[in-house]
Amino acid sequence: MLVMNTTAINLRPLSDFAEVKLGYSVRTRGANLTEGPVRVIQPRSLEAGPRINLDNTDYTNPVDIDPRHLLLNNDLIFRTRGSRFEATMYQNDGVATVAASPLVVIRVTHPTLQAGFLAWFLNNDPGTRRQVDRNAANHTIPSLAGRTIAEIAVPVPPVETQNLVLEAAALGARQQEILRRLLELNEKHFNAALGQSVRRWNKE
Repeated sequence: MLVMNTTAINLRPLSDFAEVKLGYSVRTRGANLTEGPVRVIQPRSLEAGPRINLDNTDYTNPVDIDPRHLLLNNDLIFRTRGSRFEATMYQNDGVATVAASPLVVIRVTHPTLQAGFLAWFLNNDPGTRRQVDRNAANHTIPSLAGRTIAEIAVPVPPVETQNLVLEAAALGARQQEILRRLLELNEKHFNAALGQSVRRWNKE
């Protein structure tokens, strides 16, 4: 796993670089969750990877939704309950969309901090992961408060460094996918060869 050395980088609370807010309280407004012009990303919509499964969302037709709740391109959606506490980047596809609470929306406000780098850091930095897991474990049902997320210490390295980290992470992910595929093919060929050996043994 790619690890970034942050000892020589100034770390500051996430809230210094981004707006951190709780998702839209859809259910408390008696909204219809089957149809309407506004798509609702629920916790179940966030899958391992992490990725957003837009086929597993709801729709609503709120009459009083504040436009500030609508997601913008590259907003991060953070899972705050369950077994996976991950930040997933939202890519705007033209459909008005909100993230439902208890999801937390992170909107980068710093001019040089890239959302993709921030997502990578929140999901992979060992110190951050230990902090997240430690705070989540303090509850009967593992969960995080928005305040806890806002207090996570994050760096803002030069844009060139952020790009290099993202490129290296992408290459690492690609390598893992290739290795996984090779293992599948090796197992398939091994089982095929084993099956042929068994058939020859039966003929003998």
